[in-house]
Amino acid sequence: MSDWATGKRKIVIVCPAALRKQWSYELTDKFGIDNEVMDTKNYNGYMRCGKAPFGQKRAIICSYNFAARKKDEIKLHGFDLAVIDEAHKLRNVYKKSSKTAQAVKDAFDKVKKLLLTATPFQNSLMELYGLTSVIDENIFGDSRSFRAEYVIEENYTELQQRMSPYYKRTLRSDVKEYINYTKRLPLTQQFEATDSEQQLYEDISEFLRSDNIYSVPTRQKMLTTMMIRKILASSTYALIGTLITIKDRLEKLLTDEEYKQIQIEDILDEDE
Repeated sequence: MSDWATGKRKIVIVCPAALRKQWSYELTDKFGIDNEVMDTKNYNGYMRCGKAPFGQKRAIICSYNFAARKKDEIKLHGFDLAVIDEAHKLRNVYKKSSKTAQAVKDAFDKVKKLLLTATPFQNSLMELYGLTSVIDENIFGDSRSFRAEYVIEENYTELQQRMSPYYKRTLRSDVKEYINYTKRLPLTQQFEATDSEQQLYEDISEFLRSDNIYSVPTRQKMLTTMMIRKILASSTYALIGTLITIKDRLEKLLTDEEYKQIQIEDILDEDE
C-alpha cells in the first residue's frame, strides 16, 4: 500500500460484502493499516454524532452496494486511491441495465483506481471494454467502436498492445516463494440418479434443445445450457431458483415497453 506509506490516508477498498471482514483482517495483520468497515450502521452512527463518516484517518472498506448508494458523498470526499476487489463485477458497466456498476464507476471517476480480479472476462471481449472504461473511459472510446475493431474484426494483437499499460497479470508461479498453496487432489465421486432426477434432467435437456424458446439467450445458448445443466447436477433446489428467475424475467419483459433480448447475466447469478 504505497499510498499509505507516503502519508496518504484517504483510501477506500470496495469489495463484495462477504469479503469486508477478510480485507479488514489482512490490512491489520499484514500491513498494520488502521481500517474500518463502513456499513449503514456505522455510517448512521457517525451522522448522529455529527461526524463525517468518510473523514476518519483510516482506510475505509465498503461493499459495492454501499458505494453505489453513497456515491455523491464519496465524490465530495475525494479519495486518493480506490482498490476495487472482484472487479469483474463491473464488467458490464457499459450496459444501461448495470445501475450499481455505473454508480460505483461514477463515485470514483476522478480517483486513482486499482482493480483486482482473477476473471477479467468470461463470456465476451466486451467485458474487457467494461473494465477498461472504469479505469479510463477514453482508452477505447465508445462501445460500438470497440466492438467493431476488436470483437468483429478480431484485432487481438493490437488489443493486447493497447491494454498492456493498464493490465498486469500475476500467475501463481510468480508468487510461490511468498505463498504456500495447498495441493489440490481431485476425486471422482460416483453418483446414481433416481428415476425422477433422470426424468427431470431429460425434460430440461429437451426444453433447452428447442429452437423457438425466447427464455434462453440465442447467441449464448450453448453456454447457458452448460450452466443450467451444471446447476441441475448441483441441486434441484438451485435449479428451481434459476427457473423462477427465468420466469420472472420473461414476465417483466412482457410489461416493458422496450423490446430486448434476455442475456445470460439476467438468468444466472453473478457468482455462477
